[in-house]
Amino acid sequence: MEKLSRLLNKLALPIVRTFSLPEEIEMSIARNLTLFLFVIYSANTLASSPYEGLEFGKYKQQITVDLKKTCHPQKKMSDEAWGNKILSNEDNKRYIRDARIALERNNEKNYWDAISKVECPEM
Repeated sequence: MEKLSRLLNKLALPIVRTFSLPEEIEMSIARNLTLFLFVIYSANTLASSPYEGLEFGKYKQQITVDLKKTCHPQKKMSDEAWGNKILSNEDNKRYIRDARIALERNNEKNYWDAISKVECPEM
């Protein structure tokens, strides 16, 4: 955070100095410009976050549905509990991460390769 502030001050101060203002006013303008740029950057980051969460949820749901088709769980358990049981295996975590990446890249072959490698938990 501090590094970003220093970088923005380095960028903003030369711009402000082109106007030949007293140093106190230059620093005030540079500080306010830096704050403004930081707020704009933060707002942009926050605005995109909810959509990323929805996209992750879509991938998670797709992977869960396809794993249930592959593993055929016998017991009635919640998707969350069933998912945690699958993710208790370190290899499965890697395969599911690979499946998610393949979904993001629209690579169906790699997706199904990763899903087929997931070891179904014993029920």
